[in-house]
Amino acid sequence: MIDRSAGENVGQVNHGWPPGVHNALLVITAADGTTEVYRQMTTRLHNDIRMPAGSHGKQFIIKASFLKYINDEPRFGNEPTFSMLLTTEDLAAALDRQHHEEFEAQVQEVERQRQEVERL
Repeated sequence: MIDRSAGENVGQVNHGWPPGVHNALLVITAADGTTEVYRQMTTRLHNDIRMPAGSHGKQFIIKASFLKYINDEPRFGNEPTFSMLLTTEDLAAALDRQHHEEFEAQVQEVERQRQEVERL
C-alpha cells in the first residue's frame, strides 16, 4: 500500500523506497473516513502498528504517502479497506451472548405456554 502512493512530492514504485525519498506518512481512519485512529511519520518501510483497543471486528481505511521532506504536503494514492479480525475471546463472548439470548427466548416461550395452560 505504502509503495503505491503517488502525487507531487512522492514517487510511484512497485516495491521499496523511491529514489530521494526518506519519509512515509501512514494514516489509518475508521471506515467512516473521518475518525483518525493512527497517524505516524516513519523512515522505515516495514512498521509495527498497534491498533487502539476495541478495533477487532471493525473496518478501517489505510492510506500512505511518500514524502521527500517531512513538511511536504502528503498526496495519498489508493486507500484500501481492511478489517481487524476478531480474537478468540471476542468469538467466545459472541457465542456466549447468542446462547444467552436463545435461552432467554426459550424461557419466555415456556412462560407463555405455562400461562396459556393455566388460562385453559
